[in-house]
Amino acid sequence: MKTGSDNKKRQLLVIWLTLLSIILAVSMVLSPELFVERYTAASAGGVCLFKRMTSVPCPLCGMTRAFVYAGHLKIVESFFHNPAGLVLFLYMVIYIAAGWFYIIFRKERLLSFLEYQMLIPMTLVIAGSWVVLLHLYHGS
Repeated sequence: MKTGSDNKKRQLLVIWLTLLSIILAVSMVLSPELFVERYTAASAGGVCLFKRMTSVPCPLCGMTRAFVYAGHLKIVESFFHNPAGLVLFLYMVIYIAAGWFYIIFRKERLLSFLEYQMLIPMTLVIAGSWVVLLHLYHGS
């Protein structure tokens, strides 16, 4: 029998999956060409406060462009803008599919995948990507 806290967790998961699904859909709908002209302005600091203050890209710089290019299956371009973006995009696709499968078919073994055990590996992916970005930034 499901408890009130189980129902609350399912409701929160549905909200989370809906938000992630919207992000995924937007990344597939937005045109990568939107970012071509703006890339020069963004590389000069753009909207990133960290980059404006330090002149160094932050760990998430280029993540939006990476997601949009990944959404259009432009893998090389996605990796170029932020290596973690491609990894996180692929993880998000798998997470969304597993999450909706869990919600619809109530497959309990998917629950461990949907919980927080991937938080540390994804944080390490972002940190590793930042090292690559810093190397590319200072190497050019």
